[in-house]
Amino acid sequence: MKKTISFIAILSLIFGVYAFSNSAKAENTYVTLEINPSVELIVTPSDKVIYANLLNDDGETLLVELDLVGMKLDDATNAIIETAIELDFIDATNSETVVTVSALSKDIKMGEIMRNRVKENVNGALNRNNVRGRAEDKPENGYIPDFFN
Repeated sequence: MKKTISFIAILSLIFGVYAFSNSAKAENTYVTLEINPSVELIVTPSDKVIYANLLNDDGETLLVELDLVGMKLDDATNAIIETAIELDFIDATNSETVVTVSALSKDIKMGEIMRNRVKENVNGALNRNNVRGRAEDKPENGYIPDFFN
């Protein structure tokens, strides 16, 4: 009898932990910033960058200068813009710089929140560095990151 009760208690505990962890699990967000260079980030719901990748050759030059993994999203965004300015990918003398931003998540609302935060941070970084420009939404191209499947 004690073995049966112990088995049921352990089974209940395992089921409870599994059910709670799945219901509390939030989805990562795939973020891109395109200036030329173009960079992609995967960001956790707690705003930590867990992956940073280049999308073109200029992105490689930019990422050689930065270690974004482990940074908060806001700090990573600011570092990307400031380093792009330092490396002359963004020229403060241009009439206007446009940074396109996308953010995709299985949770559509989370994707919108992340995209708006990144655009706000880009605009702030451009303003702090006296660069005329703005962040805007990247037009949809139907791309779905592998981790969505």
